[in-house]
Amino acid sequence: SISSRLAQDVLACGGNGEIVELNRPINEDASVVLYKWDDAEGKHAFWHTSAHLMAEAMQELYPGMQFGIGPAIENGFYYDVMPPAGTVIRESDFAGIEKKMLELAQRKEPVVRAEISKADALKFFGERGQTYKNELIEDLEDGHISTYTQGAFTDLCRGPHLMNTGVIKAVKVTAVSSAYWRGDEKRPQMTRVYAISFPKKIQKRYGYQQVMTPHIGGKNLYVTSGHYAHYGKDSFQPIHTPEADEEYMLKPMNCPHHCEIYAWKPRSYKDLPLRIAEFGTV
Repeated sequence: SISSRLAQDVLACGGNGEIVELNRPINEDASVVLYKWDDAEGKHAFWHTSAHLMAEAMQELYPGMQFGIGPAIENGFYYDVMPPAGTVIRESDFAGIEKKMLELAQRKEPVVRAEISKADALKFFGERGQTYKNELIEDLEDGHISTYTQGAFTDLCRGPHLMNTGVIKAVKVTAVSSAYWRGDEKRPQMTRVYAISFPKKIQKRYGYQQVMTPHIGGKNLYVTSGHYAHYGKDSFQPIHTPEADEEYMLKPMNCPHHCEIYAWKPRSYKDLPLRIAEFGTV
């Protein structure tokens, strides 16, 4: 057994090299590892479930929406969707999606895994008009297909996930873009919605201060930080002004701006550590 405090912090576990849910049965001898928010594996499970939560929110907000894939990524997650005809998801819609996600999270919906046959999976998603899901199912081997359900949303997925959505306390939709289905420019262009989420208690415990910095900074800032030397050729193109030798750039990363926040006034060692967090919006 483990302590109640540890039980509250654990998000997922590992068994014999595989990341799984905390309630996944162990049917053979295994070396078990517990993953918390500090672990990449814990964040992966947290953001993976958050992607499903965002899909559940959009399913409710945009009836008739089709879903592609929704993975966890290095900093958050995204979901590729095909909105109903005539519907465009814009930045002005972000707040509504966030509100719906938090509303659903507060229900603490269990995330339930189910093994399903290929025929039943095709029937289930076909009856719901999910043509992109059925295309994915066609490529899967029968006997190795699973779904995850929370509330009214069911997704084709291998996992891993949280045990319920109640752990998700803070969400931020950060961007929307276009993406070709399965990365093929000859296929339909879908809407990719990016977001990030946190267990708020973790943010408070570690004392992060949320900030917002400008999207544009002077080129010299990135030269000083070293980012320009490493990423200059791959960065956004400089923005020139009428002033001689004056150049600005869309920020390649947040950290140079956070250094400016640190440097705006004299600091004492007693101020350390200074923890700053910012949602990526560029």
